[in-house]
Amino acid sequence: MGQWSRDELQGMFDHHLRVVDDIGPKGDWAKYADLFAADATYIEPTYGTFEGRESIRESMVKTMSEFPGVEMPHYFSNWHVVDEEHGWIICELVNRMRDPGDGSIWEATNISIFRYAGNNEWANEEDVYNPMQFMIAIQGYVQRSKELGSLSPAAETFGKNMGWLG
Repeated sequence: MGQWSRDELQGMFDHHLRVVDDIGPKGDWAKYADLFAADATYIEPTYGTFEGRESIRESMVKTMSEFPGVEMPHYFSNWHVVDEEHGWIICELVNRMRDPGDGSIWEATNISIFRYAGNNEWANEEDVYNPMQFMIAIQGYVQRSKELGSLSPAAETFGKNMGWLG
């Protein structure tokens, strides 16, 4: 048996998802770091490894304030596994872009591994994903937004830099 009960681990994961649901519409991603212990680690395959809550906070604010993060306002879990023995939650998260205006859905998934620190905080998070899956979703979103006239200036710049827009 592990250090924490299944109920405590599940409660932390539920709390995590509620916090993200609250953060997303407001864009206050600084609060995301409050889910982590002071000495936590966050491993993100594209942006790197962040040591400590304040480093995680700085990374999240920067990443989620720029395109594409700023137009990917929340995520939800398709499934998750509670590993009581190790204190882990392993899940598939769906990262969905904003509605470009026609109800179409542009999203990509990742696997996240969370290790619990106790005290309603994570010791670490590691995300695993295929960057090309994200690029395909972002490209579709940019092109559809352009067609609908809802393309933001940041998305337009990104799309032009990627060669997706004329």
